[in-house]
Amino acid sequence: MAAINVTAFSDALKTLYDKRLLAVAVPRFVHGRWAEVGTFTGYSAVEFRKYGLMDVVTTALSGEGVTPDESRAPALSTTTLTPSLYGAWLGYTKEIQIKAFDPILSEMINRLGEQAALSVDTLVRNTMVGSATTDYAGGATTVGNIDTTNDKVSFTDVLANITELKAAEARPADGPYFPVIIHPYTFATLMQDTMFQRTSLNLL
Repeated sequence: MAAINVTAFSDALKTLYDKRLLAVAVPRFVHGRWAEVGTFTGYSAVEFRKYGLMDVVTTALSGEGVTPDESRAPALSTTTLTPSLYGAWLGYTKEIQIKAFDPILSEMINRLGEQAALSVDTLVRNTMVGSATTDYAGGATTVGNIDTTNDKVSFTDVLANITELKAAEARPADGPYFPVIIHPYTFATLMQDTMFQRTSLNLL
């Protein structure tokens, strides 16, 4: 049988394409999960209102049918949110529908949806971080002087922050729990903390 030189028929060799495209690793969108959602109905802003706590009553009623003294009314505070518009788009011609092998349009729609979700999550995160009270593990006092070897979150740090929330009369946002968003590296550190392993935070 005669041998055939494959290189002589290089034009006949083709790549087999799988119509399915590889999935993109998309991060989980978590920062707005416990947010108070407002409905924008076409006005220039959305206003949230909150009534504060009233003073405690420490004086007993003086008798039957006696109207107690009127307590001070709760303070009303408002938070006004002005919507900002964000967006992106991809341009294409009809030629891509005729010549492209991959399902370009449906794939790009998915990419734009993922971009929109990640953009919103990032904006929410930046707002939360920008107005949050900052606490550092170990001996760090700023982001710049964090020692990645020694300044790691521990069970003591978690307990201290839960204590601060409870002392400030903070209300849990997920049933009886305070939600926490941590980096996977922090999760790995906590899982190796012996106190964290032995103590159930559900009891705190």
